[in-house]
Amino acid sequence: GSADDLVGELRIRIRELPMADGVHASTGCQLWSGSVVLAGELLRRQSLIAGRRVLEVGAGCGLLGITAACLARWTMITDGDEEVVRNLEHNVRANESLWRRARSGSKGGAGGGSETREVVLRRLDWDEVAEAGWPQEDRVEVIVASDVIYGHWGETMAQAMLNMLAPGGTILLAASEDRRSGIGAFKDHLDAADFLVTETKLVVPLGTYRTYECRQRQPGDPPDHPDVVVRVETRARGEHQSTLSLLSSSAQPTLLASPPKLLAGASAEPKAPPAPRSSSPALEDAAKAGKPIWRVVGGVTRSKGIIVRSSGVEGKCVEGKLSGYVGRLAHGALIEEVGRTADKRRLRYTKLLGEGPVEGWVSLLSGKGATLL
Repeated sequence: GSADDLVGELRIRIRELPMADGVHASTGCQLWSGSVVLAGELLRRQSLIAGRRVLEVGAGCGLLGITAACLARWTMITDGDEEVVRNLEHNVRANESLWRRARSGSKGGAGGGSETREVVLRRLDWDEVAEAGWPQEDRVEVIVASDVIYGHWGETMAQAMLNMLAPGGTILLAASEDRRSGIGAFKDHLDAADFLVTETKLVVPLGTYRTYECRQRQPGDPPDHPDVVVRVETRARGEHQSTLSLLSSSAQPTLLASPPKLLAGASAEPKAPPAPRSSSPALEDAAKAGKPIWRVVGGVTRSKGIIVRSSGVEGKCVEGKLSGYVGRLAHGALIEEVGRTADKRRLRYTKLLGEGPVEGWVSLLSGKGATLL
């Protein structure tokens, strides 16, 4: 490889938090396997982000963003939940010596010395970005995201990414095979924006995943998206490829096909209580069936979630006294839609992940018009 290639082992320390550690920590404070897979792709194809401005959406614990920061010139790592961003800050600081020195001495630095590198953290709501736009001067060359397309928001996420992407930029997305129910709307929206989407089905020991490389169409590109490429990887790694060692306070030892190789070990920090899985059989079944899955984005200011009401009479939502208060559904919870009111303003749900009533009715918007789901 070139002098700029990152060769050797990246030892990344990740802190996960159990669901009970806060209203917001239902999924974002736990490590999702798609981030491991896309981090491996970045190490395998380092030229995609080396020396560039990169932004991660829906970062969660930050493994993907930290890996990107080891190669990029400037990296913004974002998530929509404030508590998740606080845990992100912890993980970025815990690995600062790694991402600051990763490209030290590369030919991009003045006089062959260390580059000036920067990592920025912020809370980012892609609904807001899709609607309000993004400052032109803050647009980036590459956007990365993993395991963020499991719900109904594919079109919204695609528009948000288009708003943040600089001309000629690239979007890199990874999703588990059974957690990508929003990908159709995502691809359709990019297609309407004249983007070409290259899809790869990646089979590794962790499971089966899809990666999507999206860029503006160029003269000579085919009119349709390329056929899906299938790639099966073994555990053997090449002589000059990077490996990724993950030190997590709650993850169990796992081995990912190389590149990269994932070796999880014990953290030097006090061990946190075991974190619940970020998925569940119910969530996986709903995703496979293509059922509408919603994420609770309201309930932040009160820190108690959004109001859930009873089903009323014969399973129908009835306003007033018959639609009684039964509890609150925690911010970050995932629910499956099983019905709607005639005016489409409220939906009946079954809970998949998170804290709160197992079923009931919730509003899509608050009384003041704020988005709740």
